[in-house]
Amino acid sequence: MRKESRENTGANNEKELGETKIHNDVIATIAGIALAEVKGISSPSGGFVEGITGIIGRKYCEKGIKVEFAEDSIILEIPVIVEYGVRIPETALEIQKKIKERVERLTGNNVKSVNICVQGIKLPGDSKKEG
Repeated sequence: MRKESRENTGANNEKELGETKIHNDVIATIAGIALAEVKGISSPSGGFVEGITGIIGRKYCEKGIKVEFAEDSIILEIPVIVEYGVRIPETALEIQKKIKERVERLTGNNVKSVNICVQGIKLPGDSKKEG
């Protein structure tokens, strides 16, 4: 992932006061926290509790959430591991809506797309990821 900052393009951004830049890792962390709130998703780093700890410690961001900018919009790529039995299309839609809303609300930037990449299925009783 390319490490870069992006100027906040929100309507209240006053150039004469200076500029606000939001680093890609911050956006990825916001997306990771929103992702952790969706039921039926297992952390790419292993167990769910470990995943939440990873979010706090920025490990989750290093596990593949990609942040790119196209014009004045953000494009996110989110790798997920779903738990067996979860309806993938509905869960992916929930993830997309939750992440888009959260990133836009907290950063003031437009999210163009949230692309979900299902990398595996966590089977019942399986403590490690499949994929």
